[in-house]
Amino acid sequence: METEQTITEDPSIDELWDEIGFHKPMAGFWYKLIYQFIGLAISAFFMGYLISFFYPYPESFGYKDVVVNLFNLMFLIFDVGTASVMGRFIPEANIKNPEKMLHYVQYFIWYQMVTGLIQITLISIYALFYATESNLAYLVWLMLLRGCVQYPGFLNVFQNVLGALQQFHKREILNFLNGSLIQRLTELSFVYFGQLYGQAHPEVGEMLGIAIGASIGLYIDDFGTMAIAAYYFSKVVKKYGISPKHCFRVDFTWNEIKPVVIFSLKTQVPGMITTALDFLILQFWLMYVPQYTTIVTLAMIGGSIADTINWFNTPDITALVSEAYMNGKKQLVRYYFGQIYRFVVLMHGLFIPLILTLNQIMPTIWYEFNMINYIPGVVFIIPRLIKTTMGHYMKYPGQVLFGADKPEFNIFTSIAGKIVNTLFLWFLLDIVDVSTNYGIFGVAWVKECFELPASLFFFCLSVIYMQRKVIKVKIPWKQIIIGFILPSLIIYGLMSLLIKFAFYPLYSAFNVFIAIGVSILVLAIILIFVYFPLTALLGGWDKTNLNEFKKVTKMSGPSKIIVIPVYRLIEFASKRSKLHDKFGMEVADVEREAEELLKIKLERREELKQKLKKVK
Repeated sequence: METEQTITEDPSIDELWDEIGFHKPMAGFWYKLIYQFIGLAISAFFMGYLISFFYPYPESFGYKDVVVNLFNLMFLIFDVGTASVMGRFIPEANIKNPEKMLHYVQYFIWYQMVTGLIQITLISIYALFYATESNLAYLVWLMLLRGCVQYPGFLNVFQNVLGALQQFHKREILNFLNGSLIQRLTELSFVYFGQLYGQAHPEVGEMLGIAIGASIGLYIDDFGTMAIAAYYFSKVVKKYGISPKHCFRVDFTWNEIKPVVIFSLKTQVPGMITTALDFLILQFWLMYVPQYTTIVTLAMIGGSIADTINWFNTPDITALVSEAYMNGKKQLVRYYFGQIYRFVVLMHGLFIPLILTLNQIMPTIWYEFNMINYIPGVVFIIPRLIKTTMGHYMKYPGQVLFGADKPEFNIFTSIAGKIVNTLFLWFLLDIVDVSTNYGIFGVAWVKECFELPASLFFFCLSVIYMQRKVIKVKIPWKQIIIGFILPSLIIYGLMSLLIKFAFYPLYSAFNVFIAIGVSILVLAIILIFVYFPLTALLGGWDKTNLNEFKKVTKMSGPSKIIVIPVYRLIEFASKRSKLHDKFGMEVADVEREAEELLKIKLERREELKQKLKKVK
């Protein structure tokens, strides 16, 4: 059958985003780099320089957060994991039955609208008839506004569908526009109006007026984002013959959505239990650690250094697994699993040496920035780094199980792990009495890593279950250890020398600002011009990886100014490496399955397009 798109030797950017392969999550990661840097700068400006002007009273944050937390459990119950469920069902249907994919989107929209009405009704009843008689009466207006957020409820559906269709570039544009521009502008605009209203109406007051304005602004922004998401969605599904108006019809049947409902209910159980146990965990901390509020602040300050590793996140593979596994392409799933671990280690090799280096100099920097009281927060950096790093690796077996429509074992391990973690925390705080016997050092390790033993145990069980019951996967260990971990150790050694022979001498001779400025420049050179070529020289890249990264250079949008030089460095070093292409994964069957999936997708898409034309 002829289709409008064919598989070409030199595909366009749109065709690359339509292809099947690991290059798409890679491109999504690199695509957002520039947006992330701009977003960090905007956030620092708004939440640093302007925060005291727009939020002169910290209580305004508190009012809003109390209301948000008050209804979180109800929102969780009604949402039944719609975003994650999209990642399971839409990619599968996109290949073999795009009409069913459209029906799924219709269901998600109508489900959100109907349950949104139920939620806003329940919140209104509580706010008007119960809260007015309680000590929360002053928050009634905030409760009503919070309820409005749940209607029409489908404002994020188009954005989530773009993610499920692996249109990561469009999703990242939306994340940037919403998180850094639209949301900031609407929030701060309405905060300002709320402050003026509070000043003019003493019965409301400035603090509550600001909180009300913030709540309105954080609701209004979703409409702007939804409109842009609908526009991008229309561009993607135009080739199916679908338009956004098709998504508001009711063409779905109970037999079509029954598996979605069952999957949603099953996967929602751990979230509800986790929410309840998190409340119990909070009570343990408040009961056994009297200075807990101080600990939280120190953990936030110190942990933010380790959280650098989360700046750009790691890709989710649920949609890729669903697309491949549910259409019988297991070699693709094996390849995705191996490549996601390879990619995560590549990025960790970049960030972990940087964070370990910052760990050495943060006490000096905080001292010079007159943050002496926060210096104890340095003890949280390493534990937070370990927890976050391990979390990145331990999530992928669960994503494979979800994408393969076998979530039951992951549900069991999630619930069992949370129960064990809660009991283990009680043991550490009550029986061991970590706070008294080990001080802030012990508390830091408990706070950040008390979940790690059980998580590692259940992670191992999940891997065993996945290997025996779902699919046997492979990881390119030689490529990872020799090609990425070894260069990372070399980089850390160079950074340690930089601190010893550059940062501290410059700090002693001049001041901390000159020391930081010069060190940042040298660090950037080491990370880009030493680390990436080293990974290539030591066999971290094979022909397939390089080909995928070459595609990424075309797909990375505004980040091309970073990605293209990095690619050229890697390509240059790879051509001169005797280890190039020595440790790669076997890809012959992978490429064949990817081509087969793409062919099926294009054929089914054209069939739907012709069918919708006849309906018109």
